[in-house]
Amino acid sequence: MDKLLADKVKFDSSLARSISNKNINYVTKNICANPFFSSEKMLTELGISLEQLILIYETIQLEERFHSTIFKNSLFHTSFQILKFILSHPHFFKKVLANKCYSPFIVEFHARGPCNNNCIHCYNKQRGYAYSLNNVLTKDDYLRIIDELTASDVKYINFSGGLEPLTDRAMFPSILKSIDQGFQSTIYTTGLYITKNKLPYLINLHRIRISLYGTNADEYQQFTRCKNKEVFTIITKNIQDLMAFKKAKGGEVRVSICMMILPNNYKKMLAMTKLAAQLQIDAIEFRTEFCNQEHLFSKDMISNVKNIVEQLKLNKNKGIYGDIELDFGEGFYFLNNPELLEEQQIILRKNINLCFSSFVKIGIDPWGYIFPCALTTQPGVNLNDLGRFMIESIQGQPKFSLLEKYNNFISRSPMGFEVEKCKDKMIKCNVFEGNINAWLGKFYNDKKIGIELEQQPFYCMKT
Repeated sequence: MDKLLADKVKFDSSLARSISNKNINYVTKNICANPFFSSEKMLTELGISLEQLILIYETIQLEERFHSTIFKNSLFHTSFQILKFILSHPHFFKKVLANKCYSPFIVEFHARGPCNNNCIHCYNKQRGYAYSLNNVLTKDDYLRIIDELTASDVKYINFSGGLEPLTDRAMFPSILKSIDQGFQSTIYTTGLYITKNKLPYLINLHRIRISLYGTNADEYQQFTRCKNKEVFTIITKNIQDLMAFKKAKGGEVRVSICMMILPNNYKKMLAMTKLAAQLQIDAIEFRTEFCNQEHLFSKDMISNVKNIVEQLKLNKNKGIYGDIELDFGEGFYFLNNPELLEEQQIILRKNINLCFSSFVKIGIDPWGYIFPCALTTQPGVNLNDLGRFMIESIQGQPKFSLLEKYNNFISRSPMGFEVEKCKDKMIKCNVFEGNINAWLGKFYNDKKIGIELEQQPFYCMKT
């Protein structure tokens, strides 16, 4: 550390001498434990100047311990990917911080295609939402939106749930068009409808995430409550066909299976990873929200999950799972910060006073309503309270413009979506949106007090 500091500030020895290793270690420890730790709080607690804190931040950027701690904990996997891109494209990032985003970074469409499952964790099914076929977006509507987004700053398009994108006849042509137009397109699917006639198109996607909730037919049926016991066998066969076709044709799509971790299935994480390796997919994604009160984890369960995660990483390092990537979602951050588990609302625990989510990602439901994040796009979450959560609508116009509607919202709400609207309804941020908010909020607040982006500790993530 002394050498790093000396190299960094050899031009100003007086400033270097004013900073103690104790202060450097304090900042490093707090930033590693909580990346959203307030810079203003550090200035107050340490009694140092802004120039001294900036120097410490720039020094931390060079320290291996900082890098290894963050990445070893697998914190914020998805957020890291998005933020690395943003930090590598300062033009877009500056527009976000200046509240001058004319198009979001990600657009997520929510499908209404028939889904045969009734998963125990599903927002929409568990809250009794009945999908309506009235006034929904048509095939031409979706295609027109893709055309419009082609000339924008949108980089990623997700085709997601509530239901099944591959059975949504209005949406499916737009999936193909998004590929042709060069978007980084992702589909979230049960895998049941990855049929052989679709394989030539699907291998050109950026990513396919398959929700496979179980290691055998009985487990799958118990979790998804599907009526046909053969579904699990069909899905695993579809995955094998997809991977074989991808290999034969040289496709670059990232194929993963997703396991939603709940108190009644976390013990299957090792078996699920073994199955993923046998299927020769690219990654297995573990997703959870340990502080979600609807699926409450006890402290003993949390400890058990942490041990399983360590065992998985150990097995991976030994080569047991081959080349498969172990992708632990943002929710696993809480394993390394158990004190946060007692907080019921992520949005309240992190220092979020602005909602940047709508600058980065918006959701569009099958009726053309635009929402500030993927979570509130779920009908089972917004409960049709459109006046509170909808930011705009693209329905009812012969030649609507998604970006025009989006900019109407930005003009009305230059500081983003009103956080109080979620707090009042006790809406708990998805961990992804919550973390993106917290990251950008920290960048925003640090810049406001005079710490430029290049001087902030996590600027090194762009490399």
